[in-house]
Amino acid sequence: MTAIILQCISKSFGTKQILSDASLKIQQGAFFAITGASGSGKSTLLNIIGLLDFPDHGEYFWGTQKLSLQDKSCHAKIRNESIGFIFQSYNLLGGYTAKENILLPLLYSKKKKRDTDRFNQIVSSLGLNNILASNVNILSGGEKQRVAIARALINSPTVIICDEPTGNLDAKNATGVLEILKKENDNGVTIVFVTHSSDFDKYYSEKVEIKDGGIQKC
Repeated sequence: MTAIILQCISKSFGTKQILSDASLKIQQGAFFAITGASGSGKSTLLNIIGLLDFPDHGEYFWGTQKLSLQDKSCHAKIRNESIGFIFQSYNLLGGYTAKENILLPLLYSKKKKRDTDRFNQIVSSLGLNNILASNVNILSGGEKQRVAIARALINSPTVIICDEPTGNLDAKNATGVLEILKKENDNGVTIVFVTHSSDFDKYYSEKVEIKDGGIQKC
């Protein structure tokens, strides 16, 4: 089964064409990397894959379901139930604790009731037990990224979207993030990972590059 298919996707911002008739296929269970020069459209493509943005033209298939590009409620349902997001800038809610940030997706999900075993397993595997009550504003970069990963995992997503999540981390913490994601991938979760680095190529099952508005395999 294929997780995601984009066919002839185009996207412009004003008069600037970012993507032009770009197509890709992400198999379920892949560790899929997207590369490209700065400004090539990596984050734009990732936002479309994660249903955070809409292409101007083209087709999007979620599994066997063809999505209407205008059906925002359908997109929101898939995002809330099936997709986890990890960002380079963490996107945590300042002023709230690590625990509150981790549990935030449950507020927008059908899974209103917390699975205590799932929560405990995630925070334990990420080494977060000692900082759950801490305000995220005082955490280190590595701790913030692990909190962001826990937040992405709490709803047991089938797809995790990663926008350069190691960009602000040192080599040790970056490797730790990749190892965590690899474990999820080994359990069948599809990982879509935007990067500008070739340091972690060994983790990827497939890698593509955005160039001149199109997508080509590396």
